[in-house]
Formats: sequence, structure tokens, C-alpha cells
Amino acid sequence: MIPSHKRPVRHPSTRGQSLGEADLAIGFQNRGIHFEHQQEIVIEYAVPDFRYLIPRSYGRPKYLCIYLDGPHHERETQRLKDQEKRAKLVEAGHVVKSLPYRPPFTKEEYERCLDEGKRLFREVCMKGDS
Repeated sequence: MIPSHKRPVRHPSTRGQSLGEADLAIGFQNRGIHFEHQQEIVIEYAVPDFRYLIPRSYGRPKYLCIYLDGPHHERETQRLKDQEKRAKLVEAGHVVKSLPYRPPFTKEEYERCLDEGKRLFREVCMKGDS
């Protein structure tokens, strides 16, 4: 995890990006997984926390979309919003996964999220064309 005094100062326009997401983006890159971070997929404005273009030899682009879900995603109203947006991504042919976490974002939680993200990446992206 990046020490707080070395973390970049975020611009106020950053769309909901948490420091945990920024740390994980760097961690994934350090482990050789180069997700696109906070990039829109235009389906009624769905912005996964991480997306990765799944290698394919044919058809439309297909992404692995990972959402980093903190405790507020367990609330009924947020859960329903999440389901609706994520269902649209799945209907469009993308793979959607959730990466739950519990604050505080400790070194152990950071490593657990990186390990789980890498497992999801391998599970989905190492299958070949689908």
C-alpha cells in the first residue's frame, strides 16, 4: 500500500475513486495486470472500478468489469442500483465481478483484494475466446 504522504492528491473531479482503488490499480500493474481504471462502458453510464479487455479473436469487445464494493454496497438501495447497472453490462456480453472489501484498507486487506482480483482475472481472461 502506498504510504499516505506519497499518495497523489486527487483532483475534486475524480469520479468516486477511492484511495483503495488507486492503490489497487498500482498493485495490479505491479503484478502484471494492466486494468483500465475508471473507464466508462457506455450502457446507461456504467463505470466499473477496473476493466480489462478480454483477449478474443472475433466479435465485439468484451470486458472483465470489476467493482470494488465497500460496506455501503450492502444497503438495499445501493444493491438494487448496482444490480441494475451490472445486469446491463452482462446483457451487453461483458463479465462482471464484485470485489468486496472491509475498511480500514489495511495492508492485509490490500493484499487480499489484489489476490482475489488476480484470481478473477485468471478465471475469466485465461480461458481464451468465449
